Amino acid sequence: MRCFKTLKNIIYISVLLISQLAFADEQYCAPIEDITPPIPEIPDLELQLPILKQNQMRLFADTAFVQQQEGNLSTFAGNVLLKRDTQILSSEVMVYDNKDDSIDALTGFTYWDDNYVVQGERLKLLPNYQGEINNANYWLLHKFTQNIGNVRGEAEKVLQKNQNEIELFNTTYTTCDKKNEYWKLTAKETVLDKEKSVGVSRHVRIDFLDIPVFYTPYISYPLNDARKTGFLTPSFGTSDSVGYEYTIPYYLNLNPSYDATVGLRVMSKRGMLWDGEFRYLRENSGGKLNASYMSNDKDYGDKRASVSFAHNGKLFTDSRWYTDINYNYLSDDEYFEDLGYDLQLTSITHVERRGDLYYFGNGWTGLGRIQAYQTLTELQSDRPYYRAPQLLLKTNLPERNKQFNIEGHFDFNRFERDADLASNPTGNRIDLYTALSHPFRNPGSFIVPRLGMRYTRYDLDEDSNPLDDQINRFTWNASLDSGLIFDRDTSLFNTDLLQTLEPRLLYRYVSYEDQDNIPLFDTVRYDLTYSQLFRENSFSGADRVQDMNQVTLGVTTRLLEKENGKERLRASLGQIYYFKDRRVALASDDFTDITNDSSSLIGEISSQVSDSWKLSTTMRWNPHSDKNEYAVVRARYHDENKKRILNLAYRLRDDQLEQTDVSFHWALNRNWRILGRWNQSILHSTELETFVGVEYDSCCWAMRVVARRYLTDVNNSDFVNGIFVQFHLKGLGGVGKKADILLEQSIPGYYDNF
Repeated sequence: MRCFKTLKNIIYISVLLISQLAFADEQYCAPIEDITPPIPEIPDLELQLPILKQNQMRLFADTAFVQQQEGNLSTFAGNVLLKRDTQILSSEVMVYDNKDDSIDALTGFTYWDDNYVVQGERLKLLPNYQGEINNANYWLLHKFTQNIGNVRGEAEKVLQKNQNEIELFNTTYTTCDKKNEYWKLTAKETVLDKEKSVGVSRHVRIDFLDIPVFYTPYISYPLNDARKTGFLTPSFGTSDSVGYEYTIPYYLNLNPSYDATVGLRVMSKRGMLWDGEFRYLRENSGGKLNASYMSNDKDYGDKRASVSFAHNGKLFTDSRWYTDINYNYLSDDEYFEDLGYDLQLTSITHVERRGDLYYFGNGWTGLGRIQAYQTLTELQSDRPYYRAPQLLLKTNLPERNKQFNIEGHFDFNRFERDADLASNPTGNRIDLYTALSHPFRNPGSFIVPRLGMRYTRYDLDEDSNPLDDQINRFTWNASLDSGLIFDRDTSLFNTDLLQTLEPRLLYRYVSYEDQDNIPLFDTVRYDLTYSQLFRENSFSGADRVQDMNQVTLGVTTRLLEKENGKERLRASLGQIYYFKDRRVALASDDFTDITNDSSSLIGEISSQVSDSWKLSTTMRWNPHSDKNEYAVVRARYHDENKKRILNLAYRLRDDQLEQTDVSFHWALNRNWRILGRWNQSILHSTELETFVGVEYDSCCWAMRVVARRYLTDVNNSDFVNGIFVQFHLKGLGGVGKKADILLEQSIPGYYDNF
């Protein structure tokens, strides 16, 4: 009976031919149990004793006949069942030869396991993991296929030569129902090596709607999750910028710790672009290198290239040193605009080149940084300073309640700029800050007094700033932050709720220091939101410290479900009241605002109306000009069960931006879905991005078509039109221009599993 092990190996290795191509993540259209032979019931041992019991293997039959005088043959007939663990073999007639330890199912058989079901005309199992199956049908179950579909197929003949090697003849594979077999893969001969985890097939053909669409005389593939060198699924598409394009990627499995992918992108309007990616993964770090090159862009008239490198992780094993590196290079300013595919990429004004080295100590953090940029515009205002280098030490201590707490930082920066901008100041900056606080926190209230000091020194290069090459600035600040938390029981729509009322008051004083002669290296004004009402400084960076003598009043109320704590509503309202005019400002500031006695009024509301609907809005209203300066209104409907998403948004920012944004991914029925986005600039009376698409999804194949039009330059009204087409045979693979990144970025809440 040792040969019974052979059956599992035959089927297990045979179906690995299929699993190596299965990377889709779809649900079955129908239960696999409905299309496979039902598992028989095992007879009750008390009613019928097994004829054979060996190595936890049991055999049942209506009749048995032993012929010892003719080679120790045992013949079992009538409802023959052979069971071991979860494996069951069924046949009407089964012959066991004790002499050579073989089993022969002569009149057909059915085999069940946790991973598959096999039914065939004849089965012969031999010792030493040898065996033969004739005219078999197979079905793969959930554990084996990982829900890629109802996988089934046929094999005219299967020969297992040894424990690791199997040869198959005239095999088929599909995930379609038998009555609607849209596609099928056939292979004339296949050799599967379990020890090497490699399969080789010859004369492979794929038919769609009974029409041959693909043929290869030879193909090699892995038999498990291991990576293997070879061609990946090609992609194709079309757009106004590049014309028709076709990409052929080739994967290189160089080592378990690193691999590479090289590809050729052929574009009808521009030519051929070589693209490569190298990835590596160490025990505590990893990174990726991407490079692209084309010797001549027919439309651009010159060579094009790009390089990007990213690395992060521990510097040494079990050390406190961490690295974070990000380097980017583009051959020209129009690279993303011509060869990119994303609206966000086309609007990038500069790319970063940065190297960070962190050290995490006990209660403090250190940072060493070198940072530069490649600017993709001729505007001087868009060219940021370089840090060469930055050295930062800062405390990182947990707050201790009702005790004194100290915090602070030391920050050194060397700022450089492009040589053609030498007229702009360059030099060194040292920024020292320390603060002492003593919080008093209780379940229903808190009060936190804080006292701080800040010293900043500039040593500027004489040739770039001849008037003041050395500048010192000292400011001190004091604040008192306080708040209360009230709650009460309430109910709404037959739901028990807990409502909170959380008023907050912050008084802050910062001394004034004349800063007009200090250059702006890395400082801009924060956008005023509800959380920014309670910041220590109105500016990011150390080049400006806002003088303050003000109080901030804010209040928040929340509705929480008492049963599970889910937040159904959050509403906040806040404003700053000034006791004196602000004297520190940027050249871009509205100087009428610094003399007002109060800030704009900030209001935020977020509501989870139901399990599917979520609403949110942020408003900033200026009571002095009676003007709505900033507004964002969002509504999202997301029903995961029905696979429906709808996003509605309106954005307003002063006189700079006014947009509407509508996006959706909507299932019409079980098979058809529509998707799209309409992003319009009301201010410029133009569409920023529009796409519309349709998806068809069945149990064995899927298709997606997306037509897109997006703006690359709002001033010149330069549009790019493109089409994404994807075709996918579930459990096998797909071709076409992938749109997953585009859809996930453009339709909030959408996750692509096409």
